[in-house]
Amino acid sequence: MSPSPPDAERLPLLLVVGPVPPPPHGTSVYVRMLLDSPLVARRWRVAHLDTSDRRSLENLGRVDLGNVRLGLVHAWRLAAWLVRDRPRVVWIPLSQNAPAYLRDALFIVLARVGGARVVGHLHGGWFHEFHRRAALPLRWLVQGTCRLLSAAWVLGPALRECFAGLVPGPRVRVVPNGVPDPGAGPRPLDRARPFTVLYLGQLSQPKGVDDLIAAFASLPAADARLTIAGEWLTRADERRIRAAIAASPARARIELIGTVDAAGKARCLEGADVLVLPTRQPEGQPLVVLEAMAASLPVIATRRGAIPDMVHDGITGVLVPEADPAGLASALERLERDRALGARLGQEGRRLWARAFTAEQAMARVAEELEPFSGRPLAGTASDAFVASGSSVAS
Repeated sequence: MSPSPPDAERLPLLLVVGPVPPPPHGTSVYVRMLLDSPLVARRWRVAHLDTSDRRSLENLGRVDLGNVRLGLVHAWRLAAWLVRDRPRVVWIPLSQNAPAYLRDALFIVLARVGGARVVGHLHGGWFHEFHRRAALPLRWLVQGTCRLLSAAWVLGPALRECFAGLVPGPRVRVVPNGVPDPGAGPRPLDRARPFTVLYLGQLSQPKGVDDLIAAFASLPAADARLTIAGEWLTRADERRIRAAIAASPARARIELIGTVDAAGKARCLEGADVLVLPTRQPEGQPLVVLEAMAASLPVIATRRGAIPDMVHDGITGVLVPEADPAGLASALERLERDRALGARLGQEGRRLWARAFTAEQAMARVAEELEPFSGRPLAGTASDAFVASGSSVAS
């Protein structure tokens, strides 16, 4: 956590509720960035209620005694924070499955009873469907607890609909992600180097890994390479994907490297010609897309969640239909044949990242969006500017 300024005791208290890595995923990485932000620490005393579960991603959203115990322990600790320190704002990343949302609902109620304002930050794009498909008692609980939110944050303008009918429109705010600068300059154009495709993220069918393996097999370039990095979502995903690679005619050019740390991720991005995220599932604003853009790497992705806010088709990357290996293969072949095009897309991606999606800009948005609850005079927010600009690429 960032060191507090000398007059920290006079600042309002922000209690951040959420996990930090490991395991690394979008929410835990964002929480870590929020806790470490000097921009937020200048205006708030920042405390953290750690809800981390150090088990694998396969455990996310499951109901078992371990999760129930953790939820109750975290609720008890939240109650203690509320009684002892009286935070002005409690920030909670909202879950999109029944077991985890039951815990979040308890957190929201406790925080409101304790006198705090509650900001719910949605790091996905499934919340509206989650609510719609829930059993009636859970739907009532979602509706009731959403009414208690002082603000509901989403990662992109298109994701406002996740809270349609649940949170009044003015309370739904656009607070996008951001990532640090990897220090990447213009990427050298090396046509002699094998064309390298990178997938970096959760290894599962909903993320489109199977589609990528199928598309890569049909790529005409005989020396093209595919690097797949990340953590298995389930053992079934591992068995299926390993079998698909073994059966692929391109298996000798596909490398599974498992999870990578920050340094390993940087090496992967530096060594790739394109990042591919052919996700089929509801998305928020995947950090890996922003990381690729910051590294001047073009992105091929599907039109899920806030991805079109980052990947502007033909400008910063290529958008393809989901569950369409043939369409994905065509996009890959286009960039393999025209390396200069890939370089231009990557350069435009970095320019867009620098304008709208740096870590500093993301945390400045957080600090400004919290201002209505601080007691200080209000000003126009950075996220208003983001929405007004449409996050567009200027010439």
